[in-house]
Amino acid sequence: MTDADLNAAWTAWLRTFRYDWWATPAFGHPTSAAAMRRAVTAWLQPFPKAYAVVGVQRGPLGNRLHLHGLLGGIGRHPDTERMLRDAWRHGNLSIVGFSPRRGALDYIVHQATEIEIIGQPVIYRPRR
Repeated sequence: MTDADLNAAWTAWLRTFRYDWWATPAFGHPTSAAAMRRAVTAWLQPFPKAYAVVGVQRGPLGNRLHLHGLLGGIGRHPDTERMLRDAWRHGNLSIVGFSPRRGALDYIVHQATEIEIIGQPVIYRPRR
């Protein structure tokens, strides 16, 4: 299987999940990929149905690890956004409502060196 085939398979599978937010949680110091995943898991713990698809990648400046994530299972209410912002204690947080048209999922799949699923994603079922 080629990298392109693998990316296409990841993309197709990850598109089956329902997402609420696109997040880029930053860390104020160099951090390992495992520590980043643990931090995101702890960050989402107050939301019992939360899940995330996180992609770890190396940045163009300084080759530092950082991650991007698609969050689901928590809803898109402004209070939820505020709670997420207030709970992130490791650095800056960029978070916006998820829209499949913005290409976030494709970005994660094509740029990440590691992809991990945290929690139990909910399969997307269009409303009738």
